[in-house]
Amino acid sequence: MRVPSNRMPARDDQSWGLVAWVMITLLYAVLIPIAFVWFVFGGGFVILLDHRRTKRLVKQRQGESICTFARSLDCRHIDTWIIRGVYEEIQSWVNYPIRASDRFDELGIDAEDIDDIAEIVARRTSRTLDGCEQNPWYGRVYTLYDLVGFFTNQPLIATA
Repeated sequence: MRVPSNRMPARDDQSWGLVAWVMITLLYAVLIPIAFVWFVFGGGFVILLDHRRTKRLVKQRQGESICTFARSLDCRHIDTWIIRGVYEEIQSWVNYPIRASDRFDELGIDAEDIDDIAEIVARRTSRTLDGCEQNPWYGRVYTLYDLVGFFTNQPLIATA
């Protein structure tokens, strides 16, 4: 006669503890160092590519200045204070000559930085940022040309 199943020996849980210990050891001993090395070399590679891109831009744009920037815009209808204010503020953020067609994301400038830049340019050019939601360029500033267009449509601060 066969022994009833309730008399079966208890399940051995210690084998799962060993498997968990091996998995955790594998994670710490192998996967984390691999991830760290991947991160370090990957980050270094990205920095190297950005450095090469910057070097190439410096070489391509050698001799360009605010004059080149202004000529790429239709200067006759734009306040020269806006051109200079945008140019000088953005130029302080990058290490190579800028162009009106440069996109902020390519320059490494994010949306929060654009807001800070806009406040500085507004103050330097005596423009107000009040009511900027009515500006046709509001929410569409992606390039330096767009930023110049935005400030062209902002009113001057009223003097007392």
